Amino acid sequence: MLECALRTSERKATVFWQRHGEKAPGADDRLEFPIQGDGEFHRYEVDLSKAPSYRGGMIRLRIDPVGSGKAGDIMKLKSVSLVERG
Repeated sequence: MLECALRTSERKATVFWQRHGEKAPGADDRLEFPIQGDGEFHRYEVDLSKAPSYRGGMIRLRIDPVGSGKAGDIMKLKSVSLVERG
């Protein structure tokens, strides 16, 4: 789960991960999710298990809040948490 505030006109963000034993994220090691660009804090639950390539150990997590930033775009990150679902 991410808790952050975004001020942007874009409507989606991307989470990338690097699997243990890999030198970089693979082409499929990413998941897009919808965002609200109103500058207010929101919680985003990103279910990585929906991505077929998200299996095994992970050594790196990257959040791209927008595809292409513009002057005035901001991101304030309050928290990131990973939770295993049973």
